[in-house]
Amino acid sequence: MKNTIKSIKEIDSVFRGKTVVGKSVLIKYSDSDSLKYLVTAPIKTWKRAVDRNRIKRLMRESIRGIEIPKNIAFVYIDKEIRSLVEIKKDIEIILKKIKY
Repeated sequence: MKNTIKSIKEIDSVFRGKTVVGKSVLIKYSDSDSLKYLVTAPIKTWKRAVDRNRIKRLMRESIRGIEIPKNIAFVYIDKEIRSLVEIKKDIEIILKKIKY
Protein backbone atom coordinates (compact mmCIF):
# COMPACT_ATOMS: atom_id res chain seq x y z
CA MET A 1 0.00 0.00 0.00
CA LYS A 2 2.99 2.34 0.21
CA ASN A 3 2.98 2.84 -3.58
CA THR A 4 -0.53 4.28 -3.71
CA ILE A 5 -1.33 7.84 -4.78
CA LYS A 6 -2.75 9.82 -1.89
CA SER A 7 -2.26 13.53 -2.52
CA ILE A 8 -4.76 15.55 -4.55
CA LYS A 9 -1.94 17.09 -6.57
CA GLU A 10 -0.78 13.66 -7.77
CA ILE A 11 -4.36 12.56 -8.50
CA ASP A 12 -4.99 15.67 -10.61
CA SER A 13 -1.79 15.16 -12.59
CA VAL A 14 -2.69 11.54 -13.34
CA PHE A 15 -6.23 12.33 -14.48
CA ARG A 16 -4.95 15.13 -16.73
CA GLY A 17 -2.59 12.70 -18.42
CA LYS A 18 -3.05 10.20 -21.24
CA THR A 19 -5.75 7.52 -21.40
CA VAL A 20 -5.72 3.90 -22.59
CA VAL A 21 -8.94 1.87 -22.61
CA GLY A 22 -9.16 -1.88 -22.28
CA LYS A 23 -12.06 -4.30 -22.16
CA SER A 24 -12.91 -3.77 -18.50
CA VAL A 25 -10.28 -1.32 -17.23
CA LEU A 26 -9.46 2.27 -18.20
CA ILE A 27 -5.97 3.47 -17.40
CA LYS A 28 -5.01 7.11 -17.00
CA TYR A 29 -1.33 7.85 -16.58
CA SER A 30 1.18 10.66 -16.41
CA ASP A 31 4.93 10.73 -16.80
CA SER A 32 6.46 11.24 -13.41
CA ASP A 33 9.51 10.28 -11.41
CA SER A 34 7.48 8.34 -8.85
CA LEU A 35 5.93 4.96 -9.60
CA LYS A 36 2.61 5.01 -7.77
CA TYR A 37 -0.88 3.78 -8.61
CA LEU A 38 -4.53 4.43 -7.79
CA VAL A 39 -7.38 1.91 -8.02
CA THR A 40 -11.01 3.01 -8.27
CA ALA A 41 -14.51 1.86 -9.20
CA PRO A 42 -17.03 4.64 -9.93
CA ILE A 43 -19.92 5.17 -7.53
CA LYS A 44 -22.27 5.99 -10.43
CA THR A 45 -21.82 2.50 -11.86
CA TRP A 46 -21.44 0.58 -8.59
CA LYS A 47 -23.89 1.88 -5.99
CA ARG A 48 -23.11 -0.72 -3.33
CA ALA A 49 -19.84 -0.33 -1.43
CA VAL A 50 -19.53 -4.12 -1.22
CA ASP A 51 -19.28 -4.34 -5.02
CA ARG A 52 -16.83 -1.42 -5.29
CA ASN A 53 -14.59 -2.91 -2.62
CA ARG A 54 -14.62 -6.32 -4.31
CA ILE A 55 -13.66 -4.77 -7.65
CA LYS A 56 -10.85 -2.77 -6.05
CA ARG A 57 -9.54 -5.90 -4.28
CA LEU A 58 -9.56 -7.82 -7.57
CA MET A 59 -7.71 -5.03 -9.38
CA ARG A 60 -5.09 -4.68 -6.60
CA GLU A 61 -4.52 -8.44 -6.66
CA SER A 62 -4.13 -8.43 -10.45
CA ILE A 63 -1.58 -5.58 -10.22
CA ARG A 64 0.49 -7.36 -7.57
CA GLY A 65 3.79 -8.52 -9.00
CA ILE A 66 3.53 -6.39 -12.14
CA GLU A 67 6.04 -3.60 -12.69
CA ILE A 68 4.23 -0.26 -12.89
CA PRO A 69 6.06 2.07 -15.31
CA LYS A 70 4.49 5.45 -14.36
CA ASN A 71 1.94 7.13 -12.11
CA ILE A 72 -1.21 5.25 -13.07
CA ALA A 73 -4.91 5.32 -12.17
CA PHE A 74 -6.80 2.08 -12.82
CA VAL A 75 -10.55 2.74 -13.29
CA TYR A 76 -12.96 -0.19 -13.62
CA ILE A 77 -15.41 0.56 -16.46
CA ASP A 78 -17.23 -2.72 -17.05
CA LYS A 79 -20.88 -3.13 -16.06
CA GLU A 80 -20.37 -6.54 -14.44
CA ILE A 81 -17.72 -7.96 -12.14
CA ARG A 82 -15.18 -9.99 -14.12
CA SER A 83 -12.97 -12.75 -12.76
CA LEU A 84 -9.47 -12.12 -11.48
CA VAL A 85 -7.94 -13.81 -14.53
CA GLU A 86 -9.85 -11.60 -16.98
CA ILE A 87 -8.97 -8.40 -15.14
CA LYS A 88 -5.31 -9.40 -14.86
CA LYS A 89 -5.10 -10.22 -18.58
CA ASP A 90 -6.72 -6.89 -19.50
CA ILE A 91 -4.34 -4.91 -17.26
CA GLU A 92 -1.29 -6.72 -18.64
CA ILE A 93 -2.32 -5.97 -22.24
CA ILE A 94 -2.83 -2.28 -21.46
CA LEU A 95 0.47 -1.97 -19.57
CA LYS A 96 2.31 -3.46 -22.56
CA LYS A 97 0.81 -0.71 -24.73
CA ILE A 98 2.01 1.96 -22.31
CA LYS A 99 5.57 0.64 -22.00
CA TYR A 100 6.28 0.76 -25.75
